[in-house]
Amino acid sequence: MALRAAAILLTLVAAFGATVRAPATASAQTPSTDRDALVALYDATDGPNWTHSTSWLSEAPLDEWHGVTTDSTGRVIGLSLPQNELSGEIAPELGALANLEAVELSDNQLQGAIPPELATLAKLEVLDLSVNQLSGSIPPELGRLVKLEWLNLSENQLSAAIPPELGALANLEVVDLSENKLGGAIPAELATLANLEVLDLSVNQLSGTIPPELGRLAKLEWLNLSGNQLSAVIPPELGRLGNLEWLNLSGNQLSAAIPPELGDLTNLGLVRLGGGNPLTGCIPEALRAVANSDVDELGLPFCGIGAGSTIEGPTLTATSEKAALIALYHATDGANWRNNTNWLSAAPIDEWHGVDATSTSWTRTRDGPGFIAVSVDVSANGPVTELWLRGNRLRGAIPLELGHLTNLVVLDLSTNQLQGEIPPTLGSLSKLRWLWLGDNNLAGAIPPELGSLSNLGLLHLSGNLLRGTIPSELGNLTNLGTLLLAENLLRGSIPPELGNLTNLGALTLARNQLSGVIPPELGRLANLGTLLLAENLLRGSIPPELGNLTNLGFLTLSRNQLSGVIPPELGRLANLDTLLLAKNLLRGSIPPELGGLAHLRLLDLSGNQLGGSIPSELSNLVNLRSLWLGENQLSGEIPPALGNLLNLGWLGLRGNQFSGPIPSELSNLVNLRWLGLGENQLSGEIPPALGNLPNLRSLGLTDNQLHGAIPPELRRLANLRELHLGGSNPLTGCIPEALRAVPDSDLDELGLAFCGADDSAPDTAALVALYYATGGPHWTTNTNWLSGASLDTWHGITTDATGRVTGLSLPENELRGEIPPELGRLTNLEALDLDDNRLTGAIPAALGNLTNLGVLFLSENQLRGEIPPELGGLANLEALYLDFNQLSGAIPAALGNLTNLASLSIAGNQLSGSIPAGLGRLANLVQLSLWDNQLRGVIPAELGNLSNLQGLYLDGNQLSGAIPAALERLDNLTSLKLGGGSNQFTGCIPAALQDVADSDLAELDLPYCEAS
Repeated sequence: MALRAAAILLTLVAAFGATVRAPATASAQTPSTDRDALVALYDATDGPNWTHSTSWLSEAPLDEWHGVTTDSTGRVIGLSLPQNELSGEIAPELGALANLEAVELSDNQLQGAIPPELATLAKLEVLDLSVNQLSGSIPPELGRLVKLEWLNLSENQLSAAIPPELGALANLEVVDLSENKLGGAIPAELATLANLEVLDLSVNQLSGTIPPELGRLAKLEWLNLSGNQLSAVIPPELGRLGNLEWLNLSGNQLSAAIPPELGDLTNLGLVRLGGGNPLTGCIPEALRAVANSDVDELGLPFCGIGAGSTIEGPTLTATSEKAALIALYHATDGANWRNNTNWLSAAPIDEWHGVDATSTSWTRTRDGPGFIAVSVDVSANGPVTELWLRGNRLRGAIPLELGHLTNLVVLDLSTNQLQGEIPPTLGSLSKLRWLWLGDNNLAGAIPPELGSLSNLGLLHLSGNLLRGTIPSELGNLTNLGTLLLAENLLRGSIPPELGNLTNLGALTLARNQLSGVIPPELGRLANLGTLLLAENLLRGSIPPELGNLTNLGFLTLSRNQLSGVIPPELGRLANLDTLLLAKNLLRGSIPPELGGLAHLRLLDLSGNQLGGSIPSELSNLVNLRSLWLGENQLSGEIPPALGNLLNLGWLGLRGNQFSGPIPSELSNLVNLRWLGLGENQLSGEIPPALGNLPNLRSLGLTDNQLHGAIPPELRRLANLRELHLGGSNPLTGCIPEALRAVPDSDLDELGLAFCGADDSAPDTAALVALYYATGGPHWTTNTNWLSGASLDTWHGITTDATGRVTGLSLPENELRGEIPPELGRLTNLEALDLDDNRLTGAIPAALGNLTNLGVLFLSENQLRGEIPPELGGLANLEALYLDFNQLSGAIPAALGNLTNLASLSIAGNQLSGSIPAGLGRLANLVQLSLWDNQLRGVIPAELGNLSNLQGLYLDGNQLSGAIPAALERLDNLTSLKLGGGSNQFTGCIPAALQDVADSDLAELDLPYCEAS
């Protein structure tokens, strides 16, 4: 189960701009780096198809772009795009948003790896990438985000081990890595997170023992390690977690006795120890009183208590409205609510935070597909009618006394940490219109007494731990407009009585354990706009009666056990936007009637047993963005008419029995990003026209019967990231050279050579790697790059008579990303100039292979890490400029081997350590610029050997000691800077240096030495 408490994050991010930061002033100028980073995100995640993209890519101020918050200077500090249909990969350029404090990209369709560039966001406090399809490992670089308080990566496909580097994030309060594929041991380093309140690592593949060091997390309130492969004993040290309210260790391989120390956890509201753990011994008696537990299922006795002992529960007694509110305050830890203004004070009740004591009239209206809105008319003072405490950090059980607020019209306790059962006394709130209890930890059954709330218009219980069946009594709520029961543990069948709710606009029962058939009575819900039943255990056929729901916009039945055919009656759902029937047991053919769903944008029928051909009528779905038909038994040819679906971004047909050629008409799909045709029986050649798909990122054609050569036109696919052509395809010829740089491919398995195996082939591959690694499609100028033209016509490239690259000059060209190590293959390169771009990451050590290099310019980027000592092998180097980056570490002593060097500039970095004495061997040096670093120690006397030196710049460091008298030998020196305020020299200044025309020696406040 994903972390329920993390739902509070939505409130934090949503309120970020409104309550924490003032909007940018009209005069503020947003740095281009921020705007460019957002544009990169838009391009990388299919921005044109986002649900909301108001003002994006416009000239409007960034704080008017949907989901973007800025500070008073115009810098981006918040990015909130949850549930916004982002797809593709997270742009590494987000690392350039230096002022960013909150990132919320949850519940989208993001894929690929988490960019390590996010580690550059030094001010980041909130990072939520949950509920996506992210893969790969968690970057250890995230351990640099020292201000991070929230980290939520749950419900993805992340693998490998949890980086121990996360233990360096001292400000972390919430860590949710649940529902991934993480393996290995739980790092003991997490025990150093002294501020941690929530740790959820559930539903992964973690193994080993539970680190006893976790017992040091004194502030921990929530610990969920369930659904892993943890073994050995439960550490008794967990009994020290005095603030712990939630402990879930179920579904592991834990053994031995339950530590008696767990009985010291007096604040526990939930404990789960079962689910297959072979525990022995007895259960600590104190755990008997935990409101939500599974200890009765362990088959173990309680320690030291005889049979027949009982604990009495509370009873409801007469009380006043004020007393009912006081009971709520005490039962839910009111002293630690996020906002408890005036509670328990002598102020009038309607001045207590979240309490409204007014008389209210209501008018029902419709607002969007399937949702009923209510307009409110507030009049004179009256009793308590509304209680709004959403996201207010309520913890504990809902008290029975709330049943005495009989005039209550609105009760919102959602998005808290409430536990225990829903009190049946809420069924006495006869005037209630809205009941929000979702996104808590409520357990037990849904009280059938709620079926007596005849005025109820909205019931939200999603995101809890509710068990049992759905009460048929809910079918009595004839005024209900919205019923949300998703993401619980509900079992049994869907009550046919729900078909009586004729005003219902939204019904969500997804992600439960419901079984049985879909009641045909649901076809009577004429106002229904949303029906979500996915991820249950439903069986039987899809009722054709659902075709009567003509207002339906969203129908999701995926991941059940439904069988039979797809009812052609679904073709009557004229307003349908989304139809998801994937991962069932459906058979028969695809009804051609689905081609009449003119508004359909997403159709997923994958993972069934469908046969026959693709109906040509599907080509009428001109608004379709995603079409998933893979993993079925479909046959025949792929209809060329699919080329009419010009808005299509994703087309998945893999794993069927399609035959015949690949239609060249698919090249009309200029918005296509993902094309999967693998594991079929397709024949013929790969159409060259596929090279016309400018946005294609993934192309899968494996395991067909395709033959012939790979079309050279595929080299035009500049955005391609995945390419799979092998398997049973008997391809011949050579592989277009430009495809060598596609990051994820099976080209090495084809047994084919790359085309153009001449002297320039390695150079071409290296340049293609640079293009892809640094955002080539978005360079300021990229003329002829990746074209078939000769390399010397590519922008910034110079070649010799043999076609080998001798010059690479791309300064001020908007290169972004890391320098690829493949540049080390340009062995004839004499000049490399990448100055003034936005390059990140480390300088590749492979550049040390460029032994013909005469000049290397990498200044004014965002390069990090140490200077590779391999650069000391560039014997022909005459100029080395690395200034104004973020380089760190010591200056490599190997730079003293560059005896031809005339200019060395590494100023404006974060270099530390001492100045290598070996630099005194650079006899040809004319300029040495080391200023504005963190260099320490003394100035090496060996610098006095640099007889050709004209400029020496050491200011702005932390140098100390005496200025060497040997510097007097620098007869050609015309400029000398040693000050800057942070150097602390002692002694006197060598007398001869007072003749240097341009110096700052007067700032040193030192006397000149007497002439010898």
